[in-house]
Amino acid sequence: MQAIEFESILHNGHLEIPKNYHNWEGRHVKVILLSDEQPAEQKADAVFRLLSELSDDFMEQGRQQLPVQMRETY
Repeated sequence: MQAIEFESILHNGHLEIPKNYHNWEGRHVKVILLSDEQPAEQKADAVFRLLSELSDDFMEQGRQQLPVQMRETY
């Protein structure tokens, strides 16, 4: 088995393969996709974890809203 590495971008579900590998047409290959971005569900898990770490008295007194600023209209 031979392993190669290259970077590409998915376009409408199609992966662009470098030209020097076009002669592999018809070969059986295994593909592993790696992404620098975390999947959305992992991001959500991180948010819920952070929320669970808030102290029990967080916003116990409610939200402290600043007074509305009156501004001149032009």
